[in-house]
Amino acid sequence: MSVSQPAPPSDDPDVLHQPDISFAAWCLEQYGVNRGGYNTIDLWFYQCGVKHIVSRRRIVIDFLQRLQATGRKPRTNRLKLGKGALAASLKQYTDTRLLADAERDRPAARWSGT
Repeated sequence: MSVSQPAPPSDDPDVLHQPDISFAAWCLEQYGVNRGGYNTIDLWFYQCGVKHIVSRRRIVIDFLQRLQATGRKPRTNRLKLGKGALAASLKQYTDTRLLADAERDRPAARWSGT
């Protein structure tokens, strides 16, 4: 994340506790990720074992911010997620995150997004 980006709103209940359709709309507004993209991301982290919705949304926001910071944002203010790019980015993020958790001696099963 670059210094000029605002801090993640991951503790803002107005964002984290919105109904699913509102959170998906927020992701579209903030990151240019449509509902289908959001659903894919959300399902990925759910299948990785992040069952708690607030923890999962924090991870979704962190993932999107990191993706945005890597320069995948064209002038349209949308993340560029071409064929296979989203799955590859999710795998890379998950692998990096699990490695960081392992280095902190936190079991992957407790991956809570904190």
